Amino acid sequence: MGAIGKLIIEKDATLKDVVEKAKTLSPFAVDIRYSGEDDPPSVNEAKEKLDIAKLVYEEILKRLPAEVAKQKTK
Repeated sequence: MGAIGKLIIEKDATLKDVVEKAKTLSPFAVDIRYSGEDDPPSVNEAKEKLDIAKLVYEEILKRLPAEVAKQKTK
């Protein structure tokens, strides 16, 4: 999310908080996929990350042209 996040913020500074929250998703996904000996995430932690993913999706969707956004939500 580093380089992409920087580009997103340059394009739309109002997404800075969303990008900062989204930065936690990649490490979480890697930890889940390659959990090995680590404890699995708690239900609360999983819900928190899902909420962040939904926020990112919704905020990006808001910024798409209406005709594109309509296609994505069908």
